Amino acid sequence: MEAFGEAKFDVMIHKETVDAFVEGLKSEKAKWIIEGILIAEKDLAQTIDANSSDLCIYPSIPNDAKYKLRSNFALELDEEILYMRDSSFWNSRNQGIVVTDCKVVCIPDNDDIENRIVIRWENVDYVEYKDECLYFFGYGDRDNNCPIHISHFLKDPSDLTNDWGGDILSRIFTQMAKTQVAESAEDILLRTAQEYDKLIEEGKEDEALQLALNFREEQQNVSFTPYIAWTYHKKGQDKKAIQLLDEDIAELAEDNLWKKSELAYWKYSIYEDSGDMLEARKTCLYVVKNAPSDLTNDNNESIQEDATKRM
Repeated sequence: MEAFGEAKFDVMIHKETVDAFVEGLKSEKAKWIIEGILIAEKDLAQTIDANSSDLCIYPSIPNDAKYKLRSNFALELDEEILYMRDSSFWNSRNQGIVVTDCKVVCIPDNDDIENRIVIRWENVDYVEYKDECLYFFGYGDRDNNCPIHISHFLKDPSDLTNDWGGDILSRIFTQMAKTQVAESAEDILLRTAQEYDKLIEEGKEDEALQLALNFREEQQNVSFTPYIAWTYHKKGQDKKAIQLLDEDIAELAEDNLWKKSELAYWKYSIYEDSGDMLEARKTCLYVVKNAPSDLTNDNNESIQEDATKRM
């Protein structure tokens, strides 16, 4: 079948993960056994009825679909798209599921495209199919899991298709996860910072913004929050910028004065740049009282001293 034909491995991030997916397509089969007798068996392509429009399997994914998926699902340029289920109207490519050699991205509702589920393979230990859901288990106990309903992956709602497709996908995904090792938090931050800087240098500010948003969501880390907030500010979305900063300041531990003061510095900078001097001075007061003396801004100036001058 065409889906199992020889593919050209050009530029991709995790060739070993792509290899695991391709091998799984060939070898993993769902079996129907009654009283020890094999009645039927099917591979994934035979089970899910793949096509070239709204349910596509590597390498038979149209280039025009790939282009839209990269934008709408915030995929990196060199990620290899392996599986796509488009559940949007008119094949808009902005709702459904995308599986790549780096991650699984699910957008359940294209009216809220930023509310997406992102699961990176290096964070997955194994995958199980149960109760019409694919459970992606992280490292640790079984409470560390993320379920995605099988309907996001398949078109046919029948119980048999769900069970067969879910069983095969769980085994393929487990093999894919085994090809990657979890990065340390420091390595993830460094890699993301390098990718972010590259996108900014190339003038791709919207892509850099999405990368930063994904990092904040996936890692629960506020390192990129100042840059996200300032980007929103430059777009004239000050309410969104301040809300983001307030959320992350509130989530930080009370004794994390370093990060709280850093975010507060960006908050009063946005207020000041917008001409709201009253709110800027209110926020400056927090920084003056709480910022560590060695916390500096991008110009290597003490944030505490800077806030004092602006009071």
